[in-house]
Amino acid sequence: MPLLEKVKDGDIVVMELDSWKLQGFGSAKISPQVAVFTNFYQDHLNYYKGDIKKYFGDKANIFKYQKNGDTLIAGKSAKDAIQKYYKGKIKSNIVETSKKYFPKSWRPLILGEHNKENIAFAIKACEVPGISKEDIKKAVEKFKGVPGRLEFVREIKGVKYYNDTTATTPEAAIAALRAFNSKKIILIAGGADKKLVYRELAKVIPRFVKTLILFKGEASEKILKESGIWNLEFGIYSGIESMREAMKIARKNAKRGDIILLSPAAASFGIFKNEFDRGEQFCYLVSQAS
Repeated sequence: MPLLEKVKDGDIVVMELDSWKLQGFGSAKISPQVAVFTNFYQDHLNYYKGDIKKYFGDKANIFKYQKNGDTLIAGKSAKDAIQKYYKGKIKSNIVETSKKYFPKSWRPLILGEHNKENIAFAIKACEVPGISKEDIKKAVEKFKGVPGRLEFVREIKGVKYYNDTTATTPEAAIAALRAFNSKKIILIAGGADKKLVYRELAKVIPRFVKTLILFKGEASEKILKESGIWNLEFGIYSGIESMREAMKIARKNAKRGDIILLSPAAASFGIFKNEFDRGEQFCYLVSQAS
């Protein structure tokens, strides 16, 4: 928020805002002129004490104070929640978008059907200030992604390593698994619980994962509880207490053509300082491997 005081007339500011940052927008009673609300799933319910409406209340600050002429670009789940809690109270122009608006002829570098949906949001946001489709396409096809989000780290002896540490919800981990669409994934996941539901992730894991490595924590216990009877090719390792231990197991089970994927679907607390520390430890160990 203090940085906003340095913004001058004519500047364009692009921000990624989580519910914590949006609390400050609520205090200041401001919303951006162009707001992108991609989706709305359960998250941080440990902090919000299970109150999904309170969680949405903080997220809603991204559009709540928009004026006539402003634009709100929303995905279906976000738009449904907006209609549920704020029907008739929105002054801005609501534009719904989805993956179907992604141009099929474009060739992005980043993986996954979910990223095609993200690109569709970016296209709509860029069109509002008048950026040409040609310039948007050039930017999309050059964009290599950001650290911690399906980030390709390195290939060693035919095994590819990906850092997806910012996937702290089941939905995010499911998107990562589907992005590869491979049965050769060694998945490093689990950790601290945010009071989320892991039923769908438990259903998806056997379709793509050959080895599952779970950090110690309540989220991991939930995943195992929901699993039923899994028959993964090289088994399940749970109660792991360090990234070094997880990586040792992953490399032991990896063969040429496999993918070692860190996509936790959970918080990092208890073992790591935060999700970024978790990803940095993963990348460091990959960089030291031979």
